[in-house]
Amino acid sequence: MNRQDHSDTSVRACIVAAVLQHALRAPEPIALICGEEEISYGQLSRNVQHAAQTLRERGMAAGDRVILEASSTPAFVTAYLAVHFAGGIAIPIDPAMPASRRELIADRVDASIVLYAVDQRVLMDDPSRRFADETAFRLPEGNDVADVIFTSGTTGEPKGVVLTHNNLAAAAYQINSFVGTRAGDVEVLPLPLGHNFGLASLRSLLCAGATVVLVEGFAFPGRIYAALDEHRATSFRCVPAGLTMMLRFSPEMLSDFATRIRYVELGSAPMPENDKRKLISLLPSSRICMHYGLTEASRSVFIDFNADKGKLGSVGRPAHGVDVRIAGPHGEAIEPGEIGEIQIRGRHIMKEYWKAPQRTRDAFVGEWLRTGDAGHVDADGFLFLDGRNTEIINVGGRKVSPAEVEEALRRHPAVSDCACTGIADPAGISGDAVAAVVLSLEGRVLNKVELREHLRRYIEPYKLPVKWLFSGTIPRTSTGKIQRHLLREQLESGGADDDPLSNGPRTKIER
Repeated sequence: MNRQDHSDTSVRACIVAAVLQHALRAPEPIALICGEEEISYGQLSRNVQHAAQTLRERGMAAGDRVILEASSTPAFVTAYLAVHFAGGIAIPIDPAMPASRRELIADRVDASIVLYAVDQRVLMDDPSRRFADETAFRLPEGNDVADVIFTSGTTGEPKGVVLTHNNLAAAAYQINSFVGTRAGDVEVLPLPLGHNFGLASLRSLLCAGATVVLVEGFAFPGRIYAALDEHRATSFRCVPAGLTMMLRFSPEMLSDFATRIRYVELGSAPMPENDKRKLISLLPSSRICMHYGLTEASRSVFIDFNADKGKLGSVGRPAHGVDVRIAGPHGEAIEPGEIGEIQIRGRHIMKEYWKAPQRTRDAFVGEWLRTGDAGHVDADGFLFLDGRNTEIINVGGRKVSPAEVEEALRRHPAVSDCACTGIADPAGISGDAVAAVVLSLEGRVLNKVELREHLRRYIEPYKLPVKWLFSGTIPRTSTGKIQRHLLREQLESGGADDDPLSNGPRTKIER
């Protein structure tokens, strides 16, 4: 599965440079829409330059790490691009991230500035700001670090994925080349910008000169449909769980947009084949694109459901500029049809893990990134996933480490032991969900309401268990390692929660 070489200059550009170039060539087109607020490319360029000037005046130097609360607002977009323009390194975080995890990340990266949503708005609307002196700035070099994105690790310790400006630009080019994004497109983007799918989508759209309609999540699908209609959108992106929410809200409404929607992109989690076919029936003339990738290797493989109806069980073929191979147990190349580890290389592959040289060495075989996923390739070059080699739980496209949830649970004074794993989401929305077996100290009584409130101090809401057992057993190997496949069987077959208290039915994905 060989990549094609592309020498397009957009591969070597940085995203902020593309935004500034769009503003010079055509300042009037709208870059961002959020509620009643509309910002043109010209205005966005001025906002970014003003904000970069302010950051420099506040003491930010090139190479400084800046943590940004990634809300779906023009203020975040401005602050994020301004950090890049001023030569800084952006650390986007989920607004729902608990304080303890924020502090851990801030310590890990030695952040010089933390910009919460209110700080970003002040940065954009500062009445004393002045036009930036462009001679005081230089656009980032391609090999400069642009972002550090923290993801869940199998040990519970967050991994800092280091991405250069070349990585971001190459990924944007690959995404746009496949899905077909172009200037003049209007896209509804309800994905969280604190996670890679949403943030990479934002970068790709701005790189193309498209209009981005920022919508806050999938909890209210009616708002997404309203945005598609009001702004005459030509595209939207979502995770499979988000699409489930939209179809449950109105199973056929999406077909009202069939003649207008040029493409849809999905990703970050598996999607049942019957849902894929349902989407084909609703949007028979649209490009329905789904990707496979990791934060370390953004959208590496794509499929178009309408073009490849006979391959819907696969995740597609490599994007432009990407190589994919299947490696055997000793790293050797294996034949089509044989299952091995999926390995990827390309310009979009991360530089390293933040201050983790051994983890970085373990992640690479030469230029090839080891994904930790098992898969095979068929005779036509389509990639099929055959399972994860890690224990990460995929909750509606967001990755959860069971070890992180366990560590937080053990901080409760009445917990003697615990173990977590993924189960099929009982609500049928998010694909997987977190479940826990929790054992109490002698004489102590636990309930899930108390434990959920305890956990909210340490982990994001989507990581909270949806099923609890308080009288189960925790299967372990002779060396003490949790046997999560047996734990999953116990939790999925265990019937109702042992705990008599209930939080009520889950009718939507918790965020």
